[in-house]
Amino acid sequence: MYSPSTDVPTLPVNAIDGIRAITLTTEDNLNLLAWYIPPQDNKPVLAFFHGNAGHLGYRAGKAQTLQRAAGTGMFMLSYRGYAGNPGKPTEQGLYKDGRAAMRFLQNTLGIPPEKTFIYGESIGTGVAVQMATEFKAAGLILEAPFTGTAAVAKNIYFMIPIDLLLKDRYDNIKKIGNVNMPLLVIHGTDDNIVPQAEGAGLYNAAPQPKAFASIDGGGHNNLWDFTQTPAVITAFTEENTTTQNNLPEKTTE
Repeated sequence: MYSPSTDVPTLPVNAIDGIRAITLTTEDNLNLLAWYIPPQDNKPVLAFFHGNAGHLGYRAGKAQTLQRAAGTGMFMLSYRGYAGNPGKPTEQGLYKDGRAAMRFLQNTLGIPPEKTFIYGESIGTGVAVQMATEFKAAGLILEAPFTGTAAVAKNIYFMIPIDLLLKDRYDNIKKIGNVNMPLLVIHGTDDNIVPQAEGAGLYNAAPQPKAFASIDGGGHNNLWDFTQTPAVITAFTEENTTTQNNLPEKTTE
């Protein structure tokens, strides 16, 4: 389920204006690496939770694209066990990491909820959905999400009762009804790791307001090769920072 790179990524200071490294401390006293790209012209910031493989360096291009296209900022968390961080990744551990990121972004850096968007990529959608049940934000963006890891595992390992063996389940489908903010789901039609039906199922279970961006020909790891992806993200963040006057009350799982 987790395929971390333990190499510490190089901070891309020549590619992304203003990027800086930050050390977060979790509720169980682990120090984690994060990258912060400040927004331009009072634009919003994405709290970014990446997928199961690699490290932050593999996602730097996403931050660069959004900064150049729209001036959008990013707060990019590196989980426990990734990028030289201490600890071992687990579902509950990643939730603790996510909370540390959200608190630092909103409380220490002072980015208000109405300028904060929670963004999850693949397994990071499990972290993002959980954070969206605990923190106020202007919206939730899910890239290649799933209803739960058991459903994905059964699709891959259909010959064995893999769902009975899973400890980390990330049951997004059980939580999405408690997400009280605008939702954008982005999913490729040719995703052979998390089928688009998974993202559609989660989208269908979510309350309004919501939008679904189907990327024709998109796979699991190449959605940002399509210009539609950053375009719909930019449109979603601009719409929900200009028209949303009152944020919902904090919700719980």
